[in-house]
Amino acid sequence: MIELRGVVARRAVAVQIERMALVAWERNRASSLVGFRVDDRGRLVGESWVPTAGLTRDEFLFYLRSAAAACDLFEYQLTGKDRE
Repeated sequence: MIELRGVVARRAVAVQIERMALVAWERNRASSLVGFRVDDRGRLVGESWVPTAGLTRDEFLFYLRSAAAACDLFEYQLTGKDRE
């Protein structure tokens, strides 16, 4: 299993968003490939777990691009910015 993780919002940004954990939970209801949560450092992160058995290069790149796009989109929707 490979875990892909992207930071959607740093702690300084996440604490300014009212009910951040609920916002992440609501987002998860509409997402099946990437899950969002507040981590132990107070950041909002997106995560995806990729099974490695039989994984091809193209499949891995699909997961990777999908996770990155989901994190970037959620970041933009929350903050109006897309930071690298």
